[in-house]
Amino acid sequence: MKPRLMLAILERLVTEAGGTYAMCDTDSMAIVASRVGGLVPCLGGTDRLADGRPAVRALSWKMVDQLIERLNALKPYGASVSDPILKIEKENFRRTTRVELRCVATSAKRYALFDADARGALQHRKASEHGLGHLMDPQRRPEADQRRAKGDTPKWMAQAWRRIGAEVHGKPAAPLPRWAALPALTKATVSSPIVAHAFDTWNAGKSYANQVKPFNFMLSAHVDGLDLPADADVRQFHLVAPFEKDPRKWTRLPWIDHHSRGQTRYNITTQHRTTHRTIRVQSYADVLSEYARHPESKSAAADGSPADEVTLGLLQRRHFRAERVVHIGKEAAELEEREAGALHDSEEAINQYENPKDDTWTAIVRPVLKSMPRAELAGMTGLSERRVQMVRNGAPPIQLAVRAKFVRAAGAYARSQISDKDLPDLTACIAFREVSQQRSEKRNRMHIDVTVSAAKHERPPSESFHGTAPRQKREY
Repeated sequence: MKPRLMLAILERLVTEAGGTYAMCDTDSMAIVASRVGGLVPCLGGTDRLADGRPAVRALSWKMVDQLIERLNALKPYGASVSDPILKIEKENFRRTTRVELRCVATSAKRYALFDADARGALQHRKASEHGLGHLMDPQRRPEADQRRAKGDTPKWMAQAWRRIGAEVHGKPAAPLPRWAALPALTKATVSSPIVAHAFDTWNAGKSYANQVKPFNFMLSAHVDGLDLPADADVRQFHLVAPFEKDPRKWTRLPWIDHHSRGQTRYNITTQHRTTHRTIRVQSYADVLSEYARHPESKSAAADGSPADEVTLGLLQRRHFRAERVVHIGKEAAELEEREAGALHDSEEAINQYENPKDDTWTAIVRPVLKSMPRAELAGMTGLSERRVQMVRNGAPPIQLAVRAKFVRAAGAYARSQISDKDLPDLTACIAFREVSQQRSEKRNRMHIDVTVSAAKHERPPSESFHGTAPRQKREY
């Protein structure tokens, strides 16, 4: 059975039983449940506690077990496989005793599970690594290279989630650990010539064994775009360094700009910049602050508005209306650069292809571009007049970032030609097209009137004042 179909069936069963869930992923669901069931406080819930607080209904453990048993009827493996389709995970048990868990979730894939000890303190049971798994372990030391068991959460992530959980439950959080001040770095692979060329200057004069070679690992820093040197290109500036897993050495590495092929070396800091060649990068504290307030934009708040970084409580389905279909690639373009963090705009790596049945570009945008002065269009898009003319002649750009420049330029020009200055780009282009058609029809009517009038005045005087004999009908 397809995992998503199974998940949809489980969601329906939970909803029909009067319950809900804290989060779900492709093959799992955290069902709101307790030993005996009943109401639990939750912002945005449709039920009410005795004191009037909003709440949701928790299913009992017995009801959850019955739902799992119902799903087992769909198991295609036969009696020879005893494992159920869905199982109660080990985190629900302390040794052999089943315990109630608390869930803190900021999105479908970002969550942590806790239980409370006898004093009421939260004890970490499990946490997802989504959104943090790409970062280096700031506590890892070469001399103590401990290997964790499969499924175990790295210690530093567990610490981060304990702080988030304490904040959500209104409990005092422990001070930030010392590693939070370290630069947040990503391990990437030198997997293409474009990435490898960044280390040309670094490799010069070194033996082959000491060079950064193809398919070696490297470190990638996440720069603060608001605190860069005056001569840096905000859209492309990106720092990389030879791989080093000892956090104590990260700030002393020779950091180079990926796009300048190492012509200049930089120092990094997580504090304010002190020199022109010292670059401020994100620390683990910066990353965790954003991580805890990650908006679940695919869902809606209790009032139906889009969920944002401060939305709390039970979320709802967010309804969308598809206006048109856009065909894109499988997002494999410039994969190595994106993994290394060298592309700051994801649209730079997404290709868009025209659907012959969907003529939005040709029918709406291109007519506006053809109406614009070529030099003005080139200036608004930052492209050459030759490239602009190719697009006007019918060669649409496949890169979304470039296409967006033309759409914005067309929208700005269309708004300048019509009365409504607040219309979105495509809507303005449609309005411009309608106004242009009306003007064209008016000019055509004027041309017809002028032609008829001219014909009348150009008649010979004998025809105008004396008339002519009627033509005889000829028969053949």
